[in-house]
Amino acid sequence: SYMDVAIPISGGDNSFIIYIRDSRTTVSSLNSELLFIILQALLVGLLVSVLLSFLLAKTMIDPIEKLTEGAERIATGDFDETLAVESTDEIGVLTTTFNDMASVLHSTLEAVENERNKLDTLFLHMSDGVVAYDGSGKLIHCNPAA
Repeated sequence: SYMDVAIPISGGDNSFIIYIRDSRTTVSSLNSELLFIILQALLVGLLVSVLLSFLLAKTMIDPIEKLTEGAERIATGDFDETLAVESTDEIGVLTTTFNDMASVLHSTLEAVENERNKLDTLFLHMSDGVVAYDGSGKLIHCNPAA
């Protein structure tokens, strides 16, 4: 049994017909080989896609996890370590901004602590008694002279 294919081709003043005749077993074998090659290519493409998605996820998740760890350290009062800026993309800009925010927060907390120490020293050494109450009438501060 044979398979016949005829394809008309027109080009300007000339017209042609391409005629191909081959056995069905040869055509079927070629179709099977072509299908196998396509399936292999799809499988390789799928594997590459999965590997690239894991790699992309890791490159995005690692810096975010480092930012989270840095925020947790700052929440406990540890301002000693800044985060390394490893890129110039949005995550890198966020990391730089986070480091700047941590630095400003640390400076602000130090300034507040210094002012509190000044006030404590002032109240401690005053010869007049000073007593402070909150809005509900609860005692919140009292110096030794009081």
